[in-house]
Amino acid sequence: MALEPNEILVDCRLVGGHPMKKSPVKDRQGVQKVDKNNQPLFSTYTGLAVPKQAGVGWWDTEWGRKLCGLAYAAWPNGQPQRDSFAWKVTDGDDTRPNKNNTIPCQKEGYPGHWIINASTTWDVRCFHLGKYDPSQQIQNPDEIKPGDYCRVLIQIKSNESNDSPGMYLNPIMFELSRAGQRIILSDAPDAGAVFGGSQPSLPQNGYYDNSVQHPGAGGHYPGPGGPQGGPGGPGGPGGGPGGHYPGSGGPGGPGGGPGGPGGYQPPNGPDRGFTQPPAKYWVNGQLYDKQQLLQWGYTEAQIAQLPPDTGKDVPF
Repeated sequence: MALEPNEILVDCRLVGGHPMKKSPVKDRQGVQKVDKNNQPLFSTYTGLAVPKQAGVGWWDTEWGRKLCGLAYAAWPNGQPQRDSFAWKVTDGDDTRPNKNNTIPCQKEGYPGHWIINASTTWDVRCFHLGKYDPSQQIQNPDEIKPGDYCRVLIQIKSNESNDSPGMYLNPIMFELSRAGQRIILSDAPDAGAVFGGSQPSLPQNGYYDNSVQHPGAGGHYPGPGGPQGGPGGPGGPGGGPGGHYPGSGGPGGPGGGPGGPGGYQPPNGPDRGFTQPPAKYWVNGQLYDKQQLLQWGYTEAQIAQLPPDTGKDVPF
């Protein structure tokens, strides 16, 4: 298919955002924008990493020349020559902080690439390589992840803003060409940071199933004894020799056992002693354990190269 004069097709890697997941469009004051029908606006963002060619600037690539030609035609009074012109292209090797105080070269997948920052309020049609029938369009966003390799059809047009002259790069179609190793985005929430510093507040008279194992801990869910009996509440830190779940010791529920002075004791077995928490590693300023990284496509060799958590400050 021949491309339209204002279209480019790029081979790249998804290093930011997602072509199927939309976020609110906000102004500089953080207020969500609305369309002409007063409906809230949402858009997708995709950060697309295009490999650099030695000695060639992005403006001298096939797609870059088309972008430049359209920009100079839309803005004939020299606006594209200004440093402030919004090209929507980032140098992945740049060491200077951007407006969001982010240093491009420190972001995974950026070094050695030009980053095309594409966004649209329209739905992006997504397909697997070789499966282009409309009935085969990707419906499940989880089939695409940051780090995958792709081809993207992008429409170029002026933003028509005299206050901030620049270009819009709107993705139209997305092809998932090949799965890549997952990139953990720096803005992804860290479950450990959200939940790890506190214990859940469970109701005193909750109906607990003490036969269900605590995920990954070899014990059971901590909490106060239920109305039909059960173990006491979790013990305080530094308590008994088992050193189990932290918390404050509490009495068992009616008909239950006594509260554990040193911690919650898993039933049906002797005290196993303190279990060393899994080692964690730093990735883009966040901590992740080995199991998480393996699930996201990291290899043992790659994990071995990551900076481990030593209990001190972030090592970069």
